[in-house]
Amino acid sequence: MKMEIRVGERIRALREKSGVTQDRLREVLGLENRQTIGQIEADERRITVPELMTVLEFFDVPLERFTNPFIPMATPKFSWRQSDSEIDDLRQFEERASEWIGAYREFGRALGEDRSALRHTLDLTFKSSFEEATAAGSAMARQLELGIAPGKALADVMQQRMGILVLMVDALPGISGAASTLPDLDVALINRREPEGRRNFDLAHELFHLLTWKTMPPKWLDGEAANDAEAKKLKRIEQLADRFAAGLLMPKEAIEALGEPGEDVNEWVKEKAGVLGVSAQALGYELIDAGIICPEYLHNSSRRKLARRATALPPLFSRPFAERLAKAISRGLISVSRAAVLTDLTIEAMGRLFDDHGVVRPSTMGGPMADAA
Repeated sequence: MKMEIRVGERIRALREKSGVTQDRLREVLGLENRQTIGQIEADERRITVPELMTVLEFFDVPLERFTNPFIPMATPKFSWRQSDSEIDDLRQFEERASEWIGAYREFGRALGEDRSALRHTLDLTFKSSFEEATAAGSAMARQLELGIAPGKALADVMQQRMGILVLMVDALPGISGAASTLPDLDVALINRREPEGRRNFDLAHELFHLLTWKTMPPKWLDGEAANDAEAKKLKRIEQLADRFAAGLLMPKEAIEALGEPGEDVNEWVKEKAGVLGVSAQALGYELIDAGIICPEYLHNSSRRKLARRATALPPLFSRPFAERLAKAISRGLISVSRAAVLTDLTIEAMGRLFDDHGVVRPSTMGGPMADAA
């Protein structure tokens, strides 16, 4: 089985994105009638090499746009949660992320795996109160049955029950994560080298953006604004996202299950934060709001530098991504060497990736021969 590159479909997507009519493209290519453009875009008529070169020049895009099946035809929309990253570096990293997302989608299509027909939304607007955002997060934690440690279960539940792809990545310095959306797929990218509490909070924050993208579309960079009025609105949206994340990760049931504080409040909060998979500071705010600890905790903890809890580094990408990649290699959709280039890994490291996720290696990487059937 080979990956099918639908050049005509990619031309149509590029033309529509650029706002170019079929008649205008007909003129550019020097064709006699518009129907020929329709035939090319439907892959009923093969485009010639000179015609393709003209298309590349007209739209000012590289040949790879048509030869690399992992570059999505519909450009993913991204919103990055970052600080102090170089814009050019961020754009390059976004191109890599787009390939991972595109590969996941194209492999799924070639393997005949169903895409989720359901898109989840959140009934909030930028005029919603912080209390409403917190309540929405807590309600979602209950509805998704995240248990008394929601942060520990969130990534798996997002993928298994919501159809949202979660990718743990080695991001550039300053990048915490991103939300990305396509017409048929939502994705959350998280910097796996951040502390566990930060990772989980970022994931819940990005989930808010994915669920409210239509009503409160985020900017490419979190907080990026054109004027003061927009800045005020965007700040409000980010605050709502933070309150939703707090409600999702620390609902009332989870807070109550922590019990009473010990004698050393700082150590008790740090320990319970580890249980919930959140930061001690975030839990401290929630415990103060609930009247469980005194506000002095924040003052005392700020004067006392607490050692950062050591947590295991999560495996790269995610199990659904690794499973689909392994199937694609086994079915001949992508070679082992090309898969290594796609993932920015050595072949040995890619083998460990499958092992880390409990995914059977393809036979070409030392797995059982039966997987190639």
